[in-house]
Amino acid sequence: MKIIILAAALGALPAIAFAQSAPAPNAAAAAPAAVAAPDATKPQDGERHKYRLACAADVAKFCADIEKGKGKKRACLESHASEITTGCKDALAERAAAKSKS
Repeated sequence: MKIIILAAALGALPAIAFAQSAPAPNAAAAAPAAVAAPDATKPQDGERHKYRLACAADVAKFCADIEKGKGKKRACLESHASEITTGCKDALAERAAAKSKS
């Protein structure tokens, strides 16, 4: 009898796990406002987004092994300034200018 109960419980586990990971039918409407896009009124947020998009390939190429935080990736990119793309250089300059204004 114990084996039957154990087998039934083990058989139900994948269904329970799937049910917990499935999105709600109307997940978009139920999403909290705190998950919304960054506040575009702050110049830093817009520049950060541009920087991340423009430098994604350069970060992957030159700084993939650098841990995130405290400007380490930015410092890595600056150390490879002669090798990064023009778009990334421009984005880094715009971000620095935006940070100096605030």
